[in-house]
Amino acid sequence: MIIDTPETFVSFEVLSIESLSNKSIKQVGRAEIHLPSNVTSSLENNSPVCLVRSMMERLAIYDTNTNTNLSTMISLTILDRNGNEIPFETTKQNPIRLIIPRDPNVVIPPMIYHNVSTFNSYHNQTFHYHFVNNLSYLLIYKFDQIPRLNRSMNEIDGWKLFCSSLRNSPLFLDNQQTIGHRTFVFGLRELTSSESNESCSNETLPIPIDPVHFTSDYQTRIYTSGCYYLNKQNQWKSDGLVVGSKTNHYETECFSTHLTKFASGFVILPEIIDWNYVFNNDFGTLMINESIPPR
Repeated sequence: MIIDTPETFVSFEVLSIESLSNKSIKQVGRAEIHLPSNVTSSLENNSPVCLVRSMMERLAIYDTNTNTNLSTMISLTILDRNGNEIPFETTKQNPIRLIIPRDPNVVIPPMIYHNVSTFNSYHNQTFHYHFVNNLSYLLIYKFDQIPRLNRSMNEIDGWKLFCSSLRNSPLFLDNQQTIGHRTFVFGLRELTSSESNESCSNETLPIPIDPVHFTSDYQTRIYTSGCYYLNKQNQWKSDGLVVGSKTNHYETECFSTHLTKFASGFVILPEIIDWNYVFNNDFGTLMINESIPPR
């Protein structure tokens, strides 16, 4: 049975406990809840038949601390023959996978254009890059400090190549990597043709030797997304949830060890450009201020 209104979508389905193993329950608007393989063993002491109630509310309960105003709210409840909820918990090794769509009316702002070539200077959360010309770039980053990379120092927390010859995926950092940090600083360097040929073919970290100029402008978009569950006090919490790498502008992938109501947060971050650092180093550096708690 399905109930579909402008505010809420609810479906009821009678299933055997055995059929819940690795089952994907799809809702409207790309929403999905995928149960792990161990669900059968977790529920084997209950009735062999259950009622599965799947629900999606078009807009989640808003909370200024979680930025859930652009999210739908999804839930899945397993009920016994008497209509009582059967509690289900799993492990981090076999989590429940959730796809939480955003409000379909969400407007994604254009990418930020960085005019760097006119300065003739020496010189992502998910990071999307669009380069105006057919060039390759090296991105380095460090939490809470400026990243530094040259022949004498390697003070970075990570790096990624954006190669013109390859189909590049965005740089993705999940909430387990960002937790406990207040700022995220990344540097971007345009690679020379020789650096690009060597590093992109071998996917190795190029160590800058000679200063280079930016010869072309580029565009960026940086955003954070969080996973939240509604606790018994009707408050959004994020402990125990992990944001998945398939998160994009229009939906968030979450992993959980229990069933309840879920929503996602979404914020496109501003970027602060440190032009003094740009003019005196090989990398153009931008700082992301994590005044919003890392997701």
